[in-house]
Amino acid sequence: METNERFLILDLFRGVAAFGVLIFHIIYKSNSGYNFVDGLYVLVDFFFVLSGFVLLTTFPQNKKGFLKDYRKFVFLRAIRLMPIPMIAIFLSLLPYWFGRLVTGRSDIFVFENSNKSLDDVISGMLLLQIVFSTSIFLVIPLWSLSAEWITNLITALFGPLKSNLPILFLICFGYLALFYGMTNDKEWIEMIGATRGWEALGRAIIGFSIGMLIRKNYKYLKNFKGRFSLTLALVLFAIANTTWFYVGFSNLYFTSIVFGVVVLHLSFIKISKTSKLGRISKSVGHYSFGLYAFHMVFLMWFNYWDSSPGFGEGDVNWIRYFVIKTMVVGGLSLIVTHLSIKYVEGPIRKFGTFFINQDDNARKLG
Repeated sequence: METNERFLILDLFRGVAAFGVLIFHIIYKSNSGYNFVDGLYVLVDFFFVLSGFVLLTTFPQNKKGFLKDYRKFVFLRAIRLMPIPMIAIFLSLLPYWFGRLVTGRSDIFVFENSNKSLDDVISGMLLLQIVFSTSIFLVIPLWSLSAEWITNLITALFGPLKSNLPILFLICFGYLALFYGMTNDKEWIEMIGATRGWEALGRAIIGFSIGMLIRKNYKYLKNFKGRFSLTLALVLFAIANTTWFYVGFSNLYFTSIVFGVVVLHLSFIKISKTSKLGRISKSVGHYSFGLYAFHMVFLMWFNYWDSSPGFGEGDVNWIRYFVIKTMVVGGLSLIVTHLSIKYVEGPIRKFGTFFINQDDNARKLG
């Protein structure tokens, strides 16, 4: 298993996927007629596959000292995943309380009651949304980060096991969880998608484990490199994002497999880290996490101050509205991402790495 290679093309497509989710949330249920983007919700599953592919090499690998390495992994994942969602939740509360206390409006959030609960705020900041589902409504896209966080805790336990069987077991478990959730939580899924409980955990474990399986067998799968297979992967990618119109949420049973093929073939495309495209790709990947976490916050702010065009208005008005909305929401998300990385997440991760290194040195001296 190759451990040191950086796949800049995946950084680039992580940004593309985050932008796709932004577009989905801007247009979804807008009554504009542009419902061809509704299938973009499955891009979340692309994130799960990509994360499994990238993170496998960071798992604790040795049985000796596993508990210490596992604690280190959990700590580093926590300081990576939690700071920006915490800021996003805090920002989501500002317009709510502004609306309640200053303007007297209470319609900023459809599910306003969840924003009054300290329990929901705490569980949201700890990325427990898929367990305590009312906290999802603080910032809806954070459910997937909750699913990834819990999946990280589970899958990292299998790090020292060298065969493919544990990963195949995880995939089977993920499908059972997804099936159970899809069967028993239909009302929720119809309202807001497969975003909580067993169905959310199943989606994350399936995608993450498929990414792990591909990375673990990467040197063998390189033999499938070729133009035909790349074309096939792109066709499958398009199919995964359009089948929602025909099979609904049932497409979640195969989208992660499709995205696994896509991630594999994208990884064959090499970008030099010293090239202009390489630097752009790294920056896009760097900011994609914040774009994903913050865009819904500013989308809610935008919706508070401005409303969409009426039913009788033409396509030109809708297009202009979507372009402006995308620029405002995306721009604000990137600005806040930059500030959050520079002044919050960056220092926290720097201190966390220093703390880990100090602990390792103390253990060696001891």
